Amino acid sequence: MYRSSTLLLAALLLARCGTSSDDVPTSAPSSSGTPAATVLAKAHDSCLDAGRLTDDDQTLIMVVRDGDDDSEVTDDQFVCVLKETQMPEAILQEVQQSGLGSGVQTKQWDGVTSTWSEDPETHTKIKVVLRVAGS
Repeated sequence: MYRSSTLLLAALLLARCGTSSDDVPTSAPSSSGTPAATVLAKAHDSCLDAGRLTDDDQTLIMVVRDGDDDSEVTDDQFVCVLKETQMPEAILQEVQQSGLGSGVQTKQWDGVTSTWSEDPETHTKIKVVLRVAGS
């Protein structure tokens, strides 16, 4: 899974950003008032083209720690996207505690839906998909 130092850094950055409600209506803009699609595009651009932005900026796909596909992101890019999208710390903790037996997990905040799972073959990478809620 992730290196503990990366997760600690991510938790610290999120704590500085504040947290948001886990359950937000699907049409809601982010807490900054910016539409969720714009938040995903901004996160992608601000974080050195982190992951793969698809579906007219409605989906951001990231694979953490693999190296063999265009969706791969570095630990720094992943932390940057978490900060840009203001993923609540409680959701980050769920990502950290997920394992192979957890299956696919989904949470929503500020008009963004995050889905993640651990790769059943390698157990060393995790795929995180951020989508505009309702798309």
